[in-house]
Amino acid sequence: MSGTGADVTRSAAGRLACEFVLAPAVALDPRVRWKALDERRAVASLPVGSQDHDVTLTIAPDGRLESVTMDRWGNPDKGAYRQHLFGIECEDETVFDGFTLPARIRGGWWPGTARWPDGEFIRFTLDGALFR
Repeated sequence: MSGTGADVTRSAAGRLACEFVLAPAVALDPRVRWKALDERRAVASLPVGSQDHDVTLTIAPDGRLESVTMDRWGNPDKGAYRQHLFGIECEDETVFDGFTLPARIRGGWWPGTARWPDGEFIRFTLDGALFR
């Protein structure tokens, strides 16, 4: 699969912002702005390219990362490009080199909604991580 153009670039920037949880040191970058929403949710505003992307992290009662969601530019329904709910669900966690990371992940469009079964496009298990 490949694509080019401004819409694809904008969509890819949103996905990169959402995936920052796989490189947790990014959260310490002074350009990342944080805002608490409630006891279990916080928003990280990350600069990627020329735009800031607001990414919502939901933390389970046991402290584990439960989900990451955002409004991402795309056309998953094959219509015009526009904002759609996008995110990942984290089903487990693991530790590599002292960093706690999601270990089993499901990702795609419209998480937490009735459309999730149609929007989910990736599942993976993180078996290792190398930080440089």
